[in-house]
Amino acid sequence: MIDPLTWDAAPGWGWGSSLLPFIEQAPLFNQIDSRKPIWDPAHTVAIRAKLAGFLCPSATGGDNEFTVRNAAATNLLIGGNTVTLGRSHYVASHGQEFCGPECGSALTGTIFTNISTGATSTITINGNASRLADGPFYRNSHTQFRDATDGTSNSIFLGEHSSKLSEKTWVGVVPGAYTHPRISTPVNGPESAATLTLVHGGPAGGELDITGFPIIHPINFPTLHVGQMYSEHAGGGHVCLGDGSVRFVSENIDVFLFAGLCSIGEGEVIGEF
Repeated sequence: MIDPLTWDAAPGWGWGSSLLPFIEQAPLFNQIDSRKPIWDPAHTVAIRAKLAGFLCPSATGGDNEFTVRNAAATNLLIGGNTVTLGRSHYVASHGQEFCGPECGSALTGTIFTNISTGATSTITINGNASRLADGPFYRNSHTQFRDATDGTSNSIFLGEHSSKLSEKTWVGVVPGAYTHPRISTPVNGPESAATLTLVHGGPAGGELDITGFPIIHPINFPTLHVGQMYSEHAGGGHVCLGDGSVRFVSENIDVFLFAGLCSIGEGEVIGEF
């Protein structure tokens, strides 16, 4: 099974499921056969698990399992069955670039290469998300610490996303799924399956504001995209850097600084934050 738009496919397991043995969830991890799809009937119970380590007490949108939906906001059916996933209030960083269909089957895509000038170039993607993503996590990523040439202490790996805004999961990505905003703004809307587990900081190719300037959205940015970080803590939210440290980032952080923190190898100079 493969989504012809995004190239999302089986088995679909994400970053959170890989962490299970390291957060005292080895018995749950042992119930998973990573060679089989998330939606395989053998995983029905395991993928619904409610795990405290993936939940933030400040999130008010719920912490129970949710049923995955399609683009029309009705239950997604695979083989006639719904897919219900355990929730997460934490997401992984795809970098500056968007983690939606642009990382899918399009032969080419537009990418911002300079966050100071907004200069763009066209790159060949053809289903290979690594040609577009400049963060640590993307489809089929095999990122190693040596890839974080900006420095692990200067690179955001994980961040918050409250279920008040949209539904995220620790499990992974289901082809054909869509994440729908639970808070409506003039500029947000449903996004494809990658946003079940991933977010980006911007700028992304083709994502411009009304003045034509590339959009960068730090945590709690008022666009409230389902593919951005969002916290219900006052004034900002927490991020986990590549060195394992957890920092509180202000929602008023300089947007260029935040964009630099979202990439792992673009060469930006990172100041204090």
